[in-house]
Amino acid sequence: MWNCENCGSRNWDNAISCHKCNRAIAEQQLAARKTVETKAAAERQTAEAEAARARDLTRILERLEVFEERTGVRLDALYAKPDGNSGWTINGNFESGIRINGEVHPREGTSLTKSLKVVADAYDDLGRLICTTDHFFNAETFFGFATFSLLVGGVPTKQITKIRIYPKVGW
Repeated sequence: MWNCENCGSRNWDNAISCHKCNRAIAEQQLAARKTVETKAAAERQTAEAEAARARDLTRILERLEVFEERTGVRLDALYAKPDGNSGWTINGNFESGIRINGEVHPREGTSLTKSLKVVADAYDDLGRLICTTDHFFNAETFFGFATFSLLVGGVPTKQITKIRIYPKVGW
């Protein structure tokens, strides 16, 4: 017969701790393991959210709503992200472009009054226009709304600090 190291109760099976204390220790260990796993999961979730924010470049888009009013359309559902599938080699380094997706909606009705294009102009931190691209929409074939996907690039993506996106009448 032995006394339990933890609680001092008599122990008949020659173990260091009694069954009651062994259960309590196991529960404490399980709770500690769950706490560690919960912290690890929270850290993974935070890291994934930060990585998603880094991939989401929508924050650098600047809409010119006065141009939208003048052309009678509204740009909606805008999203910008690095495009790892497309890019350029600049000074021996591969640079991905920035993919901008969105929709064009007429402000009234279901058709465009004139053909137009959506333009994306990329600027650096000094305010210099370093890249431009556009997508054309034909008024004759347009109905309801249309989606677009623009690729801005040809310059190191890190240089791009702002992208203005706006509709423009004509070619």
